[in-house]
Amino acid sequence: MIPAQQAASIAALTLFVATAAAQTQTHGQIVGEVGSDSAVVWTRASQPCLVSVLYDTNPTFATAVETPLYGAGAARDNTVRVLLTGLASDRLYYYRLRLRLQSSSPGNLGPIGRFRTAPLASQSAPISFAFSGDVQTLSEYGIFTSVAAANPAFFVMLGDFPYCDGAVTVSDYWLEHATHRASAAFQAFTNQVPVLAVWDDHEVVNNWDGATSQMLVAAGTQAFRDWWPLPNGPTDIWRQRRYGKELELFLIDTRRYRGRNDDPPSAQKPLLGATQLAWLEQALQQSDATWKVIATSVPTFYNGTDSWDGYVHEREQLLAFLRQQHVDNVVFVAA
Repeated sequence: MIPAQQAASIAALTLFVATAAAQTQTHGQIVGEVGSDSAVVWTRASQPCLVSVLYDTNPTFATAVETPLYGAGAARDNTVRVLLTGLASDRLYYYRLRLRLQSSSPGNLGPIGRFRTAPLASQSAPISFAFSGDVQTLSEYGIFTSVAAANPAFFVMLGDFPYCDGAVTVSDYWLEHATHRASAAFQAFTNQVPVLAVWDDHEVVNNWDGATSQMLVAAGTQAFRDWWPLPNGPTDIWRQRRYGKELELFLIDTRRYRGRNDDPPSAQKPLLGATQLAWLEQALQQSDATWKVIATSVPTFYNGTDSWDGYVHEREQLLAFLRQQHVDNVVFVAA
């Protein structure tokens, strides 16, 4: 969790009495939402504890800055998100987490990770990124080793990771995330490649749509937010990230506001919903990035009612807007 919740979480954890073994990071660490001057660091602790992040442009940490303490508690499955601010643009940073049971204890230091901040919007710089989704079995985790070898600036996880079908309570969903994220290959990958994540359907249930139980939606989306380095604030996951003069990325939510897949296409059948669609159109029109990339968890053209093909009116509205407003160099990436 990050600043708005920091004081309350620490206050709650002051009552915790340390009698268990030393606290550790159970599922590695992930950096997300990397901007030109900020980033979010995520981890999960083995028990409730206090967490801080040390970061430096020097791999020896000779001039390291350490963040205030943040609480990792049972209400969020012992996960924590820490916001780093005041970073320099287009700079390689090294970081590691310190976990401690009491604010006065020295704590345990975790492994060293790294990430590069984004260039300024006015700065022209080469950039590459990778994207994928639908990682279901351990046999598919080799993709992360291959992607890491390409050294992308970041990775876009386009949903269906993990597959949570059958989960009912938030504890069930937490367990699915924990099981799928226990892979050493995945943890090695996230130690060096920032991740931007959106959900698709299986983070809640197969073919999640407007008819899906709101109890499952609430539990599944809470677990997702707990287990990824998402920005603080509203529960919406649609957002934009800028990477220098050349690239702006628009991550959209194709699940939470959609109608029922089985209903026939009509102007009253939303996929993104009016608010999100209006945001996307305005943000695309205002962007001066050379390339504008829309990250969608479902394909724009695919033979099935669960994709944009089942919601053709919003698709045509968006494409018509791009043509009419002469918004050029728009690319869709999908899983």
